[in-house]
Amino acid sequence: MRDPHQKESTTPVHFTSIAELEAASYETTMKHYFGVGDWCGSTDVNMHVAYLDPGEETRAHFHIRADIALFVIEGESTMLTWDQNFVQTEHHLKPGDFAFIPRGTIHKDINNTDARFGLVAAYNNVGTGPESLKVYVEEPIGSTE
Repeated sequence: MRDPHQKESTTPVHFTSIAELEAASYETTMKHYFGVGDWCGSTDVNMHVAYLDPGEETRAHFHIRADIALFVIEGESTMLTWDQNFVQTEHHLKPGDFAFIPRGTIHKDINNTDARFGLVAAYNNVGTGPESLKVYVEEPIGSTE
């Protein structure tokens, strides 16, 4: 619902409240609420809020067409990333942290806490999340077995 004190814009500026959005089926365990994208005229930036419930984790994946910039707004999680030689690095994320994930970097989030984890993220070069061309990777990554 829009703030009744906010005037309607006569410019191409677009306003959306998270209360107006439904979680997208973009990722099965991490709920995404896409607030900026091609539906509001943006073909080069996609911005969303995403939440990962306690005990949940995303599947390892990478994006072919988009870099990701994110900012943690609530909770904590462990982000695993893999370099081009499939060496894994573990990162602890908490509120106030920023992260930049270049396109092609394999990553996944794990919420091993009792609280919801939330972030704000933006993809470049795309108007929708699916346009980022998310590719899932089977684990164990880099295993020689």
